[in-house]
Amino acid sequence: MRRSPAVAVFLILACSPLALHAQQPTAPTRDPQAMSVLSNALTALGGSAIAAIQDTVVQATFTPPQGHGAGPGTVTFKTKGANKIRSDASNGSATAVAIFNNGREFRTTPKGLTPAQSANADHKRIEHLPALMLAQELARTDFSATYVGKETVEGHNVNHIRLFRISNRNSAADAQLTKNSELNVFVDAQSSQIVKISFPYVAETDWRQSVPMEIYYDGYQTVNGIAVPFHVRTVFNGQPAGDLQVTSVAVNQGTPDSIFNGSQQ
Repeated sequence: MRRSPAVAVFLILACSPLALHAQQPTAPTRDPQAMSVLSNALTALGGSAIAAIQDTVVQATFTPPQGHGAGPGTVTFKTKGANKIRSDASNGSATAVAIFNNGREFRTTPKGLTPAQSANADHKRIEHLPALMLAQELARTDFSATYVGKETVEGHNVNHIRLFRISNRNSAADAQLTKNSELNVFVDAQSSQIVKISFPYVAETDWRQSVPMEIYYDGYQTVNGIAVPFHVRTVFNGQPAGDLQVTSVAVNQGTPDSIFNGSQQ
């Protein structure tokens, strides 16, 4: 499976092939109730300002779960467009870089940044900024949306929406790609802000295996017109995986494409 959950967050989330292929949906379906909830959420998160945002730089402190061994550290997230994401993390004794670029992933190794084998790269989202993440999902032409129901998340009354990206690659892998793209979004019924997401975190070497990743958001503040959660808490396979406390947010910094190409820049 994936490397330890604290490291994963710090860098930040048995059917036969023929049977899977037979179950593959061929076209996206969008429940009107789900779409209404998502539209309201995008508006509440600052949807009208998102089009003007070309790139972002978010700095945060990271606190690992108690007893994990690693000390607190800092992390800088950089994004450009919807599909270029980079994190540079340091805890004083070690530095790690992770890059996602249009379905490709690179990670720090003893030999420097090298391509990583990961099924998650196909479905990587801007998880630390829910406004951009939701806009990214809704801009796609291949997603399905289902209204699951009303639930309670840490005292919030929420609407639970499930999203999938429909894969139509005309291969036996289609159904598995769709399954692994699942994103559960929990939207506060009063504020329409996203208070939680969850999705399958896929094994690096076997994309058919996954464990649940949950990300909780609070402490929203408006920055450059979008709502940003200044506290992000992650739970990996049911266990605490660490907290992020955002310290600064900047947009449109002119971030070059070159920092997402797998070099050490």
